[in-house]
Amino acid sequence: MVQRAMAYAAATILICAVAAALLHLVAEILSFSAPISVTAMTLMAAALLNSLRRHRNRTWSLPL
Repeated sequence: MVQRAMAYAAATILICAVAAALLHLVAEILSFSAPISVTAMTLMAAALLNSLRRHRNRTWSLPL
């Protein structure tokens, strides 16, 4: 159980770091305002984490 929590924590940190870096790059190139960038980062992180959760459910066949 602890290993699963640590794996999810690591995946969450990795996904959020990648999303933040990508959005910072895009915001600099396209000159988005801060609220739009934060909203986009939140939606991107949610989509990536949902994808990870669905993959885990298919792979392990365990409910979350």
